[in-house]
Amino acid sequence: MGIHGWVWRAFVWFTVVMVAILSAHDARAEDTISPATKPASPDATYYVIPIKDEVAEGISDAFAKGLDAARAAKATHVLLVLDTPGGLVSEMHAMLELMAAAPEFHFVALVHNAGSAGAVLAMSCPDVVITPSGAMGAAAMVGLPRDEILRMKMESYNAAKVRAAVEAAGHEVLLARGMMEPGLEIVAITNPKGERRIVNAQEARKNAKAHGKNFKLADGASMKTLKEKGTLISLAPEEAVNLGVARGILQTSQRARSSDTTFPLDDIAPLIGLSSWKQVGTAEPMMRKFRTTIARENYLAEHKQELDQLDAKIKSLQQNANGLQSQINEQQAGIEQLPNSARPSAQARIGSLQDRLSETLGEINTLTKRRKEILAGPPKK
Repeated sequence: MGIHGWVWRAFVWFTVVMVAILSAHDARAEDTISPATKPASPDATYYVIPIKDEVAEGISDAFAKGLDAARAAKATHVLLVLDTPGGLVSEMHAMLELMAAAPEFHFVALVHNAGSAGAVLAMSCPDVVITPSGAMGAAAMVGLPRDEILRMKMESYNAAKVRAAVEAAGHEVLLARGMMEPGLEIVAITNPKGERRIVNAQEARKNAKAHGKNFKLADGASMKTLKEKGTLISLAPEEAVNLGVARGILQTSQRARSSDTTFPLDDIAPLIGLSSWKQVGTAEPMMRKFRTTIARENYLAEHKQELDQLDAKIKSLQQNANGLQSQINEQQAGIEQLPNSARPSAQARIGSLQDRLSETLGEINTLTKRRKEILAGPPKK
């Protein structure tokens, strides 16, 4: 029997057994497709913290300073502007902990691009808004150790951290898992009343088999495959809105290509259930400084081997130059002691040594210039 048959049977079984529960929790069922939002307030204010480029070592410290600045500005909301491919899981965990420890803020994510750790940060915000060219997802861990037990421990711990953050934000955990776990099969089942549930297809098949149920699909019900086994969920703007991950798409009159495009941040308010909100500050200067520091560290790391080779070569040439200069000094000091007939050949030897010294110093200057060029980088764009 195919996946559709088992999943439909599981759906009917759940409907029969849990009808009372589903009826009592209609509001909660809606939450699985519509993240919670804060009631509209005329006093709503927001502080912007941009997360751009890599989630690199040290970004959680910068993020903490941004939250401190938001507190000082008495912001009610923190707007995370995400344009990142992801990065270090440890830094993401630290940022999730900082968010959990800041209940005074209502976190909102504006997604330009949120890959990997960026997608988790987005889904840790109760409200998500996405740009017309935005995307989010593909959050599987990479670079894991080969040891199976150690890898399993790391994945399990990460899954627990993500699950806690996503649940606290009111999002569907299965969608977040679908971004991280290639082995999952996920479907969306809509019953005749229009109520939608996100279902783990493997668990549905297992439950149906365990209870030996052979129910037929209820009339008017439908199913959509959200994720096949061996894939990861990545959401385009319309998909994110349709699945309730994003509250809406933030439009702009410009041709939006990246976070460099100016978006009307005040226009986010109605998308998240606020009549209006006012910006009270931004961490962009501080985060830009952090990104510049990281870019320089990465640039120097990329050129470390060349720098080491240059340093070694310059040191060797300098030693040669010192030796040549010592020989020249000795030759020049003793030339007066030589008979006139021997002086021309001594002068020739000194000239040869001076030529070699000049050539060595020239090479040192060339290598030193290259070293300075590297240290002055990265090149400005």
